[in-house]
Amino acid sequence: MERDQSDFALEISKLCAKAELDTTLPPLEAFKLLKKLGDKANSTEALFTTDSALLTTARDQLSVVGGEMQKISQKASDLAALFPEDVPTSTLRELRSAVNEAQSAIEKREHSSKLVAAICTELDVPDIGKARAKLEGATLSDLTANMMTADEDLESLEQRLEIAIEMRAAAHKDLSAVTGDADVAALTEQKATLEAEIEETALKFLETDFGLRLAEEAIRRYRDSHRSSMMDATEKAFSELTNGKYTRLTTRPEGQSEILLALDAAGMAKQAHDMSKGTRFQLYLALRAAAYEQLASQGVCLPFFCDDVFETFDEERTQAACRVMERIGKTGQAIYLTHHRHVVDIAKAVCSSDVVVHEL
Repeated sequence: MERDQSDFALEISKLCAKAELDTTLPPLEAFKLLKKLGDKANSTEALFTTDSALLTTARDQLSVVGGEMQKISQKASDLAALFPEDVPTSTLRELRSAVNEAQSAIEKREHSSKLVAAICTELDVPDIGKARAKLEGATLSDLTANMMTADEDLESLEQRLEIAIEMRAAAHKDLSAVTGDADVAALTEQKATLEAEIEETALKFLETDFGLRLAEEAIRRYRDSHRSSMMDATEKAFSELTNGKYTRLTTRPEGQSEILLALDAAGMAKQAHDMSKGTRFQLYLALRAAAYEQLASQGVCLPFFCDDVFETFDEERTQAACRVMERIGKTGQAIYLTHHRHVVDIAKAVCSSDVVVHEL
């Protein structure tokens, strides 16, 4: 072990000399320092390898770009050679401007060629020289006037053509329909018969339609002027139950039936499904009370039963309902079943006659 330590120290000393380090350092400290330097050297070598690869790639790309630049430069030189010497093309910007101007000139020439061809076609001449000769001495106003006159003449001719076509079609139809005197007479007779039938059917329809409208109006007027006693009683009871919020009841025909409508003080009409739950119960109670009064007027007095129909009523509605029950009780027997103590108290306070309470 001592010999190994001595050999280790000797080798470390040699390495320190090569690395230009202090050879008097203890072997272990020198080893740690050498190891740190070795790790740093390995890292630097790996970084060098990476950078070398990147540099090689960059050089390859630079070579490719250089080749493309050379192609572009050659193409620019070829394009510049196409232009006259007085056109500046020494830079890419100047060359681009020259190319744009050349493209614009080409488009204008094409447009000019199309215009020349159109003019020659309109004037029926072979070339623009003949066109200039034909138009020599003419002014723009003269040409405009001639064009407007030609347009008017063309429009008039088109209208005359349409009229002629219509007349020809009508004549052809009439000619095709005429096959002989007997056919013409038969068609004339058939036409007269159909016209008479159409007139008779139209008169019957008008008579029936007017009669139906008059009957419906008469029914509506009769219904309005002869409202049933039950409707009147229901209206009175409903107005009393709602404390005057709804003052009138009416009906509206819908198909073969009628819909009951309630009108409030402002004249707004509501159906039952548009009312609150409490108001619907009040309307239901008013209908039952009116039916009971109608039976009573006919001499049929049966007990009037209600089972907690006031449960959705507030205090004012309950007071009004108790007064209706009291009026029914004066004609027959009004029986109300409830499990709410406050309803009993309200009935005792509102009703003028004695209220009989049975606790079950």
